[in-house]
Amino acid sequence: DIGRITSKGRQGDSMKLQTKVLSVSAFLAVIAAGAVLFFSKEAVSLILIQGVADRGFLESTKIAQNMNIGIDRNDEKILLPLLHDVVARTHASYAMALDSRGVVVAHTNIIEKGKTYSDSATRYALSLEKQGFQLIDFNGAKMLDTAIPIWATDEDFLLAQEKKGQ
Repeated sequence: DIGRITSKGRQGDSMKLQTKVLSVSAFLAVIAAGAVLFFSKEAVSLILIQGVADRGFLESTKIAQNMNIGIDRNDEKILLPLLHDVVARTHASYAMALDSRGVVVAHTNIIEKGKTYSDSATRYALSLEKQGFQLIDFNGAKMLDTAIPIWATDEDFLLAQEKKGQ
């Protein structure tokens, strides 16, 4: 009888150990699966955002080439139809043209004309030497903000970098 009790006791301890190992393994598997989902969500989100930004750049670049004259002349009448075209093509909330100091030359919300933007998103956009994007907080929601620099069309274009051109 003593041999049987000891054998059953060892089986019970073995079952408890297996249950503990299985429980810990299951817990770690759930944690690992959660981490994979979290990081893959972030990666997929970034890929989707980049795709939207690229489509916006493609459509906006077609129009941006025609904006030089309006920006050089500081002419809202030339720029507004182009900006509205950008909004229509990209389904953007708004579009604007800023000078190198952040002053609004033209905006699809015409009340904004002449205002100076100095927020961090604008400073970042004005610092770009080529197209770029960022996610910004806009009235409590995330918004994709894209920017395309348009360089001055004067004869010193090739020297614009050295002369701190616009």
